[in-house]
Amino acid sequence: MAQTDAATEARKRKADIKTRFGEFIPDGTDPESLYNQWVSALFGKDEQPDDDILFRALTMAKLAGIDIRGGLLYVKDGNVIINIDGLVAIADKTGQYGGTSKVEYHYDENKKATSVTVGIYKVIGEHVLTPEQIVFMEEYDTGDGLWADAKDGGKKMSMLKKVGLAHVIRASFTTCAGLYIPEEVDGQRKKTVKKTQSEMEDNINAALKKQRKNGESNIKSIKAKAVK
Repeated sequence: MAQTDAATEARKRKADIKTRFGEFIPDGTDPESLYNQWVSALFGKDEQPDDDILFRALTMAKLAGIDIRGGLLYVKDGNVIINIDGLVAIADKTGQYGGTSKVEYHYDENKKATSVTVGIYKVIGEHVLTPEQIVFMEEYDTGDGLWADAKDGGKKMSMLKKVGLAHVIRASFTTCAGLYIPEEVDGQRKKTVKKTQSEMEDNINAALKKQRKNGESNIKSIKAKAVK
């Protein structure tokens, strides 16, 4: 009887995973085995697995054309994170990313950096666009870790440049929608994390809407109930 109950529970578990994540599971693949691989790659040992976050990460990965088992994405404090090299690599896969065109810091009267403007080259056919984004030090400078002053071992100028590059890449390539780098999350004060989460979902859903219009996706929303 116990073996029968266990087998029934196992079949139910596979069916639940298939229902929840079916659009990401190739035919002929064992749902539970693949699910366990996703969870291991995304959450590691330090994060509590969460199926809503997993669904969001899988949606991001599908938009970006990557496999979350490849190690580019991970979860930290409930946020789906990618490093700046991974973000650049995804943009480069489009064949339209031409590298950085501009990095310009702005300073106050005390010669302290207040913001940075970062631009990139985006190649569309015979045309080259130079989109830019500006990010402000006060929105990210926590004074801790790498956001400390240089005399205390920090690298916040480099951190701010990476954040600026992440901003302009996301704004320019829908395949990077919702992907945030650790420098952004580490530099976000706790009161703004929820705002970042909302912005992330808005970016993903905007990219999905565009792909649905082009017949490239059938995912309607990143919001859904978790597997029990």
